[in-house]
Amino acid sequence: MGTISRRELIRIAAASAVTLPSAGTPATTTRVEAANRPRAPQFAVAEQVPEVFASLPFGSHELRGVLAERMRINVEKRLLRIDADACLSGFLRSNTPGSFDAAWAGEHAGKFLDAACNALRYREDERLRRITERVAQTLIACQEPDGYLGTYPAARRWTGWDVWVQKYSLIGLLSYYELTAEPAALRACRGMGDLLVRTFGEAPGQRDIIGAGEHLGMAATAVLEPMCRLYRFTADVRYLEFCRYLVRSYDQPHGPRIVRTLLETGSVYRVANGKAYEMLSNLNGLIDLYRLSADKTLLDAVLR
Repeated sequence: MGTISRRELIRIAAASAVTLPSAGTPATTTRVEAANRPRAPQFAVAEQVPEVFASLPFGSHELRGVLAERMRINVEKRLLRIDADACLSGFLRSNTPGSFDAAWAGEHAGKFLDAACNALRYREDERLRRITERVAQTLIACQEPDGYLGTYPAARRWTGWDVWVQKYSLIGLLSYYELTAEPAALRACRGMGDLLVRTFGEAPGQRDIIGAGEHLGMAATAVLEPMCRLYRFTADVRYLEFCRYLVRSYDQPHGPRIVRTLLETGSVYRVANGKAYEMLSNLNGLIDLYRLSADKTLLDAVLR
């Protein structure tokens, strides 16, 4: 079977418990008929490695049993109880005294958006929709003129978890764009992407991405995953070249050597400092870049 993305893997797992409504079965009041859904934005770039398996979109699923109950609990007990003010506070107060101490927590706004948008694709919920709209629109409004959409004060920018936070801002707003086709969301993502492309690279005056993230740079290079997706929506080759730069940066003397170590040893325990979360985020991005480039070296490294 061909390689699939993390998002597709989740959909496959859900499909194992799917029951399609029979003809004549009335939709529940929380289902959104296809004709009433916003038209999903189309990718501008086709993947070089085509999908072998295509799952049903979330809106075509009708779950039963354990998975349906877990979905309900996730919405009712987690997503609807999110503290939106806490998620957004770092963006609203990034340059106030003391804000740096919790700047890393900016990742949670994007994580919420991604989860909420997936839930709304499956089943509409007015309460969740309102929270999602508020978080997304507030994030967009917090973007600075240069494209920065993070939680770090200006004096500490590009340190610690700064790029990691913007990775999740990208993931969340790209999911929101897929759900709503809201042009402002894509513009915000392009602003972040443009800033990253200008800031990091190998040209004179640009910063080293490895030095801008924790865990031997893996927290920063994990932005690979949403940058691949941003390229697919925009066809802006600068984003694709930036993704390739991120992979090259692995092999710097102080870099995590992710691809090379996996090809040579086949052991994730020997990659960088072994931090699983950040490493897996990079592996997700490598699979996405493989699908865009057909560079089998990237796939081989992940499969090892």
